Amino acid sequence: MNSCIHPYVIQDNFRRHYRLHLLGDASIHSTIEPERFSDPVLTEHFVRHLRVPLGYWQRMLLRTPARSFDPNVTIEARISQLLMQGVLKLYPIKHLNNRPGAASAIKSYPVIAAGKELRYQLVPVSVLLVSSNANSKTFDNKAQAVSFLTSLNLDDAQLSALAEEVDIPRVSNGQNIDKRIAIMAQALLDRKVVVLVQQQPVTRSPESSIEGVPAQGGGGKSMSLGPHEESDGVVKAEMAISERHQYKTTTIDKAYQGENNKKNPDRWNDPFVCEYLEDDDERKIYEIGVKDGMLIHLGGPNIGRVFDTSDGSTHWGGGGAAIFVMSGNGRIYASKTHEPMLFHHSSFLAGGSVASAGELIVENGKLVEISNQSGHYKPKKELNEQLITELENKGISRLDLNDVRRSGV
Repeated sequence: MNSCIHPYVIQDNFRRHYRLHLLGDASIHSTIEPERFSDPVLTEHFVRHLRVPLGYWQRMLLRTPARSFDPNVTIEARISQLLMQGVLKLYPIKHLNNRPGAASAIKSYPVIAAGKELRYQLVPVSVLLVSSNANSKTFDNKAQAVSFLTSLNLDDAQLSALAEEVDIPRVSNGQNIDKRIAIMAQALLDRKVVVLVQQQPVTRSPESSIEGVPAQGGGGKSMSLGPHEESDGVVKAEMAISERHQYKTTTIDKAYQGENNKKNPDRWNDPFVCEYLEDDDERKIYEIGVKDGMLIHLGGPNIGRVFDTSDGSTHWGGGGAAIFVMSGNGRIYASKTHEPMLFHHSSFLAGGSVASAGELIVENGKLVEISNQSGHYKPKKELNEQLITELENKGISRLDLNDVRRSGV
C-alpha cells in the first residue's frame, strides 16, 4: 500500500494536526469530538494559520454543498463560515502531535498480540481519523474488555509500557495487575483507545477448497475474538465457491492513470494521492463471497459474517451502499467507504482491469441492487452482468438474482 500523508490531515503553525471532515463524507466515530468555532474573527485567524497546499481550500469549496458567499470575502473567510456552520469540521489528531511523520503510520505502535490469523495493536482512538480502512475490535461491556486483555498474558512491565505508549493514565506501582487491566479495559470501553484487528497473511493448505481459508480440522483453535468470534474463528470449507472463470475486462480510464503517484504533477486528484492495494494480503479484508446463498466477508475481523451495506456511503449512491469491483478471475471486492480522490474503484486492483465495477446495496447478506456507477472504469451494464453470473456460480439462486435491481448509466 502506498504510504502518504492523508489528504484531509492538515497542520497549524504549531504543528498540531487536524482531520478535515466534509458534510456528507463517511461519518467520524461518535466518541471523537470536533473543534468548536463560534467567533468569526477568531475562526478566520485560526484558518489563516493552517498550513495547506496552494489551491487546497478552493478544492474543498468545490466539494461542499452550494453556498452563497459575499463575492468580496476571502477564501479563508468562506472556510471560516463553513466551520462555524458545521459543514466543515476539524477533528484534533492528538497522537500525531507527539509523533511527527506520516499521518497513516499505525505501524509505529507495538503489536500487542499475534495469532495465526489475526494480530492486534492498541492505539489512540484518533488513529481512526487517519486510517480510513482500519478495523477495530468492539466491546459490549467492561467484562469483555477485561477478558480480552487478560487473555493476552501481559506482565506488569508490559502493561505499564503499553499504557504509557497510548497515554492511558498511569497506575501506581503499588496497585496489582488486575487493577491495571481494569483501568485499561475502561479506556477501551470509553473508546479513548482502540484495538486494531489486522489480518495476517494466510497460506492455502493443500486440503483447503477455498483460497485463504483453512480446511476443517487443520491447525489449532484460533484466538477468541469476543464479539467477532465465529464457531471456529474461520469460514468453513463448505462455503460455496465457483470454478475460476476468465471474464471479459475493461481498463481504467486514461484520465485517472498515475493517480497513485505523488510524483506525477498531472494527476487528476492533485494534491491528493489515491490509495492502491498492491497485493492479495491487502485486498483480503475487502473480499466478499457466498455462503448459504448470502454474501459474506471473506477476510478481516468480520470474516464469515454476512455482508451488509446499511452503514456504508458512496459518492453516487449516498448512504446504504458500497463500491465494488470484480477481477477477471471472479474475485469480488467491496468497500463501504468511498473517499473521493483518496479511495476509489481503482484502489482494489491497483489500477488494473476489472470484469465488473460499480455500487452494491446489500441487506443482511442479500443483494438488492447493483449499478455500474464507476467513473474510473465506466463499465457497460452488460459487463456487470458477469457479476451476476459469478454470484450464481458461487451459490446464489438464479431466482434471487432475477429480483436484483439494475441501475446506473
